[in-house]
Amino acid sequence: MTRRLKQFARQITLFTYAPPMQAVFHTDGLDLDAWGLILGLSVFAFFAMVIEKGILRRLGIERM
Repeated sequence: MTRRLKQFARQITLFTYAPPMQAVFHTDGLDLDAWGLILGLSVFAFFAMVIEKGILRRLGIERM
């Protein structure tokens, strides 16, 4: 990971999960169900794009 990406991850974690920041910004951490939904939809979208890419290659379409 690059230094900037690590810094961004720390900031997001600070604003999402630090109790003082949650009070200031009126936010709340994500529960396990929400993380599962995020992960599931992300995996689905990834494989949908991989399948689409394979179909387009098979049809000889390089760009849309």
